[in-house]
Amino acid sequence: MAQTLGATAATLAGVSVYGVNPDLMITKPALSCVSAFFVELVATSIVVFLASALHCGPHQNLSNLTGLVIGAVISLGVLITGPISGGSMNPARSLGPAVVAWDFEYIWVYMTAPVIGAIMGVLTYRTISLKSRPSPHSPPVSSLLR
Repeated sequence: MAQTLGATAATLAGVSVYGVNPDLMITKPALSCVSAFFVELVATSIVVFLASALHCGPHQNLSNLTGLVIGAVISLGVLITGPISGGSMNPARSLGPAVVAWDFEYIWVYMTAPVIGAIMGVLTYRTISLKSRPSPHSPPVSSLLR
């Protein structure tokens, strides 16, 4: 909610202070809705997977670099997806300008793809991390070597 209000306020500020056309701030697919949906889904999934792995995984010694790494991945995601989808990866970023411009033609792409991508990223991380952990009912490896 706060991010959506912030995106809306920022768009309103751009319109009122600088006279920017709000249509210029709307995220729209450059090619097709399908390609925009796909790249938004994949990029968000990668960001959420990485954030989960760095925050919840065995990489605790890297915790002071987590923000830098995730920020770099988000930046790369925007650079890569920008020419295809506008590089949103966040429903709030797309909803704010759409509300100000009152243009909701493509908003479904930017409201659904990042949410589904985030769920996919978390589920992928959980699946990989659960497979790599030993079962609580299995004996330790050292007892098998005796």
